[in-house]
Amino acid sequence: MRAPTLRSVYRLRPSWSRRYEPDVFVPVDLGLLTGLTEGVVDPPVHLFWQPGTLDLAIDEDRRRFYSSALARLATAEQFSTWVDGESLRSLWPVLAIRSSVRRAWECIHPDLRQASAADGPRRRMHDTVLAAIADGGFVLSEGSTLLDHAVIARADADEGEAFVCDAAALSGAAHAVLRACRGEQWTAKLVSDLDLDKQIAVVIDRQVVVVHLAQHPRPDGGLRLTFSDVGESTAETGIPRRREHTDRVLDV
Repeated sequence: MRAPTLRSVYRLRPSWSRRYEPDVFVPVDLGLLTGLTEGVVDPPVHLFWQPGTLDLAIDEDRRRFYSSALARLATAEQFSTWVDGESLRSLWPVLAIRSSVRRAWECIHPDLRQASAADGPRRRMHDTVLAAIADGGFVLSEGSTLLDHAVIARADADEGEAFVCDAAALSGAAHAVLRACRGEQWTAKLVSDLDLDKQIAVVIDRQVVVVHLAQHPRPDGGLRLTFSDVGESTAETGIPRRREHTDRVLDV
Protein backbone atom coordinates (compact mmCIF):
# COMPACT_ATOMS: atom_id res chain seq x y z
CA MET A 1 0.00 0.00 0.00
CA ARG A 2 1.33 3.42 -0.95
CA ALA A 3 1.90 5.90 1.84
CA PRO A 4 -0.43 8.94 1.76
CA THR A 5 0.98 11.99 0.04
CA LEU A 6 0.55 15.66 0.72
CA ARG A 7 -2.42 17.02 -1.26
CA SER A 8 -3.24 20.42 0.20
CA VAL A 9 -1.37 23.67 0.79
CA TYR A 10 -2.88 26.80 2.33
CA ARG A 11 -2.13 30.22 0.90
CA LEU A 12 -2.09 32.85 3.65
CA ARG A 13 -1.90 36.62 3.53
CA PRO A 14 -1.23 38.93 6.50
CA SER A 15 -4.48 40.55 7.61
CA TRP A 16 -2.67 43.86 7.91
CA SER A 17 0.88 45.02 7.30
CA ARG A 18 2.61 48.38 7.05
CA ARG A 19 4.33 47.30 3.86
CA TYR A 20 3.74 44.73 1.16
CA GLU A 21 4.55 41.18 2.18
CA PRO A 22 4.22 38.22 -0.18
CA ASP A 23 1.74 35.47 0.54
CA VAL A 24 2.94 32.52 2.59
CA PHE A 25 2.22 28.91 1.61
CA VAL A 26 1.82 26.34 4.39
CA PRO A 27 1.24 22.60 3.94
CA VAL A 28 -1.84 21.17 5.62
CA ASP A 29 -0.20 18.10 7.17
CA LEU A 30 3.41 18.18 8.33
CA GLY A 31 3.28 14.44 8.94
CA LEU A 32 3.10 13.87 5.18
CA LEU A 33 6.33 15.75 4.50
CA THR A 34 9.08 13.23 3.83
CA GLY A 35 11.55 15.35 1.90
CA LEU A 36 15.30 14.92 1.65
CA THR A 37 17.25 14.47 4.89
CA GLU A 38 20.51 13.25 3.40
CA GLY A 39 22.67 13.70 0.36
CA VAL A 40 24.63 16.58 -1.10
CA VAL A 41 22.38 18.86 -3.17
CA ASP A 42 22.59 22.10 -5.07
CA PRO A 43 19.09 23.57 -4.51
CA PRO A 44 17.40 25.79 -7.11
CA VAL A 45 18.55 29.38 -6.76
CA HIS A 46 15.02 30.63 -6.06
CA LEU A 47 14.92 28.44 -2.94
CA PHE A 48 18.49 28.97 -1.73
CA TRP A 49 20.40 31.83 -3.30
CA GLN A 50 23.81 31.22 -1.72
CA PRO A 51 26.35 29.52 -4.03
CA GLY A 52 27.65 26.04 -3.33
CA THR A 53 26.12 22.77 -2.19
CA LEU A 54 24.39 21.62 1.00
CA ASP A 55 24.72 18.32 2.83
CA LEU A 56 21.19 17.65 4.07
CA ALA A 57 22.43 15.02 6.52
CA ILE A 58 23.88 17.92 8.55
CA ASP A 59 21.42 19.78 10.79
CA GLU A 60 23.10 23.14 10.20
CA ASP A 61 22.79 22.80 6.41
CA ARG A 62 19.12 21.82 6.72
CA ARG A 63 18.57 24.80 9.05
CA ARG A 64 20.12 27.15 6.50
CA PHE A 65 18.06 25.68 3.67
CA TYR A 66 14.72 25.76 5.55
CA SER A 67 15.41 29.33 6.69
CA SER A 68 15.63 30.35 3.03
CA ALA A 69 13.15 28.01 1.36
CA LEU A 70 10.08 28.21 3.64
CA ALA A 71 9.26 31.69 2.34
CA ARG A 72 9.54 30.50 -1.28
CA LEU A 73 8.05 26.99 -1.48
CA ALA A 74 4.48 27.04 -2.78
CA THR A 75 3.23 23.67 -4.03
CA ALA A 76 2.56 20.29 -2.44
CA GLU A 77 5.16 18.74 -4.74
CA GLN A 78 7.82 21.25 -3.70
CA PHE A 79 7.15 20.78 0.01
CA SER A 80 7.14 16.99 -0.35
CA THR A 81 10.46 17.09 -2.18
CA TRP A 82 12.38 19.52 -0.02
CA VAL A 83 10.94 19.46 3.52
CA ASP A 84 10.92 16.70 6.12
CA GLY A 85 8.25 17.18 8.79
CA GLU A 86 10.23 15.76 11.72
CA SER A 87 13.32 17.77 10.83
CA LEU A 88 11.24 20.92 10.48
CA ARG A 89 9.73 20.48 13.95
CA SER A 90 13.11 19.95 15.58
CA LEU A 91 14.71 22.91 13.79
CA TRP A 92 11.73 25.28 14.04
CA PRO A 93 12.91 27.28 17.10
CA VAL A 94 16.25 28.12 15.47
CA LEU A 95 15.13 28.88 11.91
CA ALA A 96 16.01 32.37 10.66
CA ILE A 97 12.71 33.27 8.99
CA ARG A 98 10.83 36.54 8.89
CA SER A 99 8.13 37.01 11.52
CA SER A 100 5.22 36.92 9.05
CA VAL A 101 6.31 33.49 7.80
CA ARG A 102 6.72 32.16 11.33
CA ARG A 103 3.29 33.47 12.40
CA ALA A 104 1.60 31.98 9.32
CA TRP A 105 3.04 28.53 9.97
CA GLU A 106 2.21 28.71 13.66
CA CYS A 107 -1.37 29.77 12.90
CA ILE A 108 -1.95 26.58 10.92
CA HIS A 109 0.27 24.40 13.13
CA PRO A 110 0.09 25.83 16.67
CA ASP A 111 2.12 22.93 18.03
CA LEU A 112 5.18 24.52 16.40
CA ARG A 113 4.93 27.51 18.70
CA GLN A 114 6.89 27.34 21.93
CA ALA A 115 5.01 28.06 25.16
CA SER A 116 5.37 31.76 25.91
CA ALA A 117 4.07 34.18 28.49
CA ALA A 118 3.30 36.47 25.55
CA ASP A 119 0.55 34.13 24.39
CA GLY A 120 -2.71 35.58 25.69
CA PRO A 121 -5.86 33.67 26.65
CA ARG A 122 -7.40 34.05 23.18
CA ARG A 123 -4.32 32.58 21.55
CA ARG A 124 -4.30 29.63 23.96
CA MET A 125 -7.99 28.97 23.42
CA HIS A 126 -7.60 29.25 19.65
CA ASP A 127 -4.83 26.66 19.72
CA THR A 128 -6.85 24.30 21.90
CA VAL A 129 -10.01 24.53 19.79
CA LEU A 130 -8.18 24.23 16.47
CA ALA A 131 -6.30 21.15 17.67
CA ALA A 132 -9.55 19.54 18.87
CA ILE A 133 -11.22 20.09 15.51
CA ALA A 134 -8.19 18.91 13.55
CA ASP A 135 -8.38 15.62 15.45
CA GLY A 136 -11.88 15.21 14.00
CA GLY A 137 -10.69 15.50 10.42
CA PHE A 138 -11.67 19.11 9.70
CA VAL A 139 -9.44 21.32 7.57
CA LEU A 140 -9.30 25.06 6.97
CA SER A 141 -10.76 26.36 3.74
CA GLU A 142 -10.92 29.43 1.54
CA GLY A 143 -12.21 32.67 2.98
CA SER A 144 -10.92 32.15 6.51
CA THR A 145 -9.40 34.65 8.87
CA LEU A 146 -7.06 33.10 11.41
CA LEU A 147 -5.73 35.62 13.94
CA ASP A 148 -2.90 37.38 12.06
CA HIS A 149 -3.49 35.86 8.63
CA ALA A 150 -6.25 35.28 6.12
CA VAL A 151 -6.43 31.90 4.42
CA ILE A 152 -7.24 33.03 0.91
CA ALA A 153 -6.96 29.71 -0.91
CA ARG A 154 -6.34 26.01 -0.51
CA ALA A 155 -4.94 23.93 -3.36
CA ASP A 156 -6.24 20.37 -3.38
CA ALA A 157 -5.05 17.62 -5.68
CA ASP A 158 -8.34 15.81 -5.20
CA GLU A 159 -11.33 17.98 -4.31
CA GLY A 160 -13.42 14.81 -3.99
CA GLU A 161 -11.73 14.15 -0.66
CA ALA A 162 -13.03 17.38 0.88
CA PHE A 163 -14.66 16.85 4.27
CA VAL A 164 -18.44 17.33 4.38
CA CYS A 165 -19.95 18.54 7.62
CA ASP A 166 -23.21 16.87 8.69
CA ALA A 167 -25.11 16.83 11.99
CA ALA A 168 -23.12 13.91 13.39
CA ALA A 169 -19.78 15.45 12.46
CA LEU A 170 -20.80 18.81 13.91
CA SER A 171 -21.91 17.19 17.16
CA GLY A 172 -18.62 15.33 17.38
CA ALA A 173 -16.67 18.55 16.82
CA ALA A 174 -18.64 20.36 19.55
CA HIS A 175 -18.02 17.60 22.09
CA ALA A 176 -14.33 17.53 21.15
CA VAL A 177 -14.13 21.28 21.84
CA LEU A 178 -15.92 20.83 25.19
CA ARG A 179 -13.54 18.06 26.26
CA ALA A 180 -10.47 20.01 25.18
CA CYS A 181 -11.52 23.20 26.98
CA ARG A 182 -12.47 21.37 30.15
CA GLY A 183 -9.19 19.52 29.97
CA GLU A 184 -7.53 22.94 30.24
CA GLN A 185 -9.64 23.61 33.38
CA TRP A 186 -11.73 26.27 31.61
CA THR A 187 -15.46 26.52 32.21
CA ALA A 188 -17.17 25.41 28.98
CA LYS A 189 -20.93 25.10 28.42
CA LEU A 190 -23.03 24.23 25.37
CA VAL A 191 -25.48 27.16 25.15
CA SER A 192 -27.02 26.39 21.75
CA ASP A 193 -27.48 22.84 20.47
CA LEU A 194 -29.12 22.71 17.04
CA ASP A 195 -28.30 19.99 14.52
CA LEU A 196 -26.14 22.24 12.34
CA ASP A 197 -25.43 25.08 14.76
CA LYS A 198 -23.61 24.71 18.08
CA GLN A 199 -22.48 27.45 20.46
CA ILE A 200 -20.12 26.84 23.36
CA ALA A 201 -19.49 29.51 26.00
CA VAL A 202 -15.95 29.32 27.36
CA VAL A 203 -14.62 31.29 30.33
CA ILE A 204 -10.85 31.77 30.26
CA ASP A 205 -9.01 34.20 32.52
CA ARG A 206 -12.34 35.89 33.36
CA GLN A 207 -12.97 36.48 29.67
CA VAL A 208 -16.09 34.94 28.13
CA VAL A 209 -15.86 33.79 24.52
CA VAL A 210 -18.44 31.90 22.48
CA VAL A 211 -17.10 29.25 20.12
CA HIS A 212 -19.69 29.05 17.34
CA LEU A 213 -19.72 25.93 15.14
CA ALA A 214 -22.09 25.78 12.19
CA GLN A 215 -22.39 24.26 8.75
CA HIS A 216 -20.98 26.59 6.14
CA PRO A 217 -23.48 27.58 3.40
CA ARG A 218 -21.07 26.46 0.68
CA PRO A 219 -22.39 23.69 -1.59
CA ASP A 220 -19.77 21.27 -0.24
CA GLY A 221 -20.77 22.09 3.34
CA GLY A 222 -17.67 22.64 5.43
CA LEU A 223 -17.59 23.66 9.09
CA ARG A 224 -17.64 27.36 9.99
CA LEU A 225 -15.93 28.30 13.24
CA THR A 226 -16.23 31.72 14.89
CA PHE A 227 -14.75 33.08 18.12
CA SER A 228 -17.00 35.86 19.47
CA ASP A 229 -16.34 38.13 22.46
CA VAL A 230 -19.38 38.44 24.73
CA GLY A 231 -20.39 40.26 27.90
CA GLU A 232 -20.42 38.82 31.39
CA SER A 233 -22.68 35.85 32.14
CA THR A 234 -26.11 36.75 33.49
CA ALA A 235 -26.82 35.64 37.03
CA GLU A 236 -30.28 34.32 36.05
CA THR A 237 -29.33 31.95 33.24
CA GLY A 238 -25.57 31.71 33.24
CA ILE A 239 -25.67 32.27 29.46
CA PRO A 240 -23.35 35.02 28.20
CA ARG A 241 -24.77 38.12 26.52
CA ARG A 242 -23.39 38.49 23.01
CA ARG A 243 -21.74 41.73 21.97
CA GLU A 244 -22.60 43.22 18.62
CA HIS A 245 -19.25 42.49 16.98
CA THR A 246 -17.73 39.20 15.92
CA ASP A 247 -14.09 38.59 15.16
CA ARG A 248 -11.56 35.89 14.49
CA VAL A 249 -13.67 34.03 11.95
CA LEU A 250 -12.35 30.99 10.16
CA ASP A 251 -13.97 28.37 7.97
CA VAL A 252 -12.92 24.81 8.56
